[in-house]
Amino acid sequence: MSNQFSSTGTNYSRKKDYASSKQKKKAGITILILFIIIILPITLIISQSLRLVHLNYQLEVLENNLSELQSENRELILDLSSKTSLNRIERIAKEDLGMVEAESVTRLALRDGPAESEIQYASNNQSDWLSSFWHGVQNVRAATLE
Repeated sequence: MSNQFSSTGTNYSRKKDYASSKQKKKAGITILILFIIIILPITLIISQSLRLVHLNYQLEVLENNLSELQSENRELILDLSSKTSLNRIERIAKEDLGMVEAESVTRLALRDGPAESEIQYASNNQSDWLSSFWHGVQNVRAATLE
């Protein structure tokens, strides 16, 4: 009888071991799910925080670059305005290039007319007979230079 009892006891302990291993698996899965539920949001929050810090750093670097470029742009504008000033250009033309001011100035102006545009000839020196003669002989059209 003891053999029978022992074999029944063994069956009982096997069932008990099977039930406890099943409970251990359920407990392990439950712990794993809780771990994922808790750790996943924390990981996402930390990763987003790190990304935000990195993007703020990049923004600061780009703002510094923008500030430097704006400062350089202002300096270039000042340099350009000083180099294109009429006084400087006139001084270079006279001193370096040996240019002189014109004795008489001739200007051409367009006269608006209803029929066709003609070039009106004007001169500082109205007594200049060559200018008067040339104006009477030649009509210049703005579009064709004929």
